[in-house]
Amino acid sequence: MYKYVRETSLSFEEAEARFKEALEKVGLKAINEIPISNILKNKLNVEIPAYKTFLICNPKIVNELLALEYDIGLLVPCHGVVYEKEGKVYVGVELPSETLKVAGEQVSTFMTEIEENLKKAVDMVVQ
Repeated sequence: MYKYVRETSLSFEEAEARFKEALEKVGLKAINEIPISNILKNKLNVEIPAYKTFLICNPKIVNELLALEYDIGLLVPCHGVVYEKEGKVYVGVELPSETLKVAGEQVSTFMTEIEENLKKAVDMVVQ
């Protein structure tokens, strides 16, 4: 599995606050938050239950990784989520050791298209 997701009995707001506190306790930090549900509402007028993505980092480790592989910024920071689904609240993180492994044929096909578009975007910048 590429993810570790668990259901909580906390409200979305409580889970979000506790998740950020827990990250700090283990030497990590949510360096950015992306309110996916708000973005979908504002940009597409699509309503989904509360959904927020977090970019998670340990600057010391990132510095060490940069010394080994300077393009590591394409893979870090790690991602976390807090979301509501069917009346329940979930907290999850990607598993960095699994991030690059195939998560199934459908995901692989979808990701191939995204990867091609990402490459095109980079090419447009450097041309």
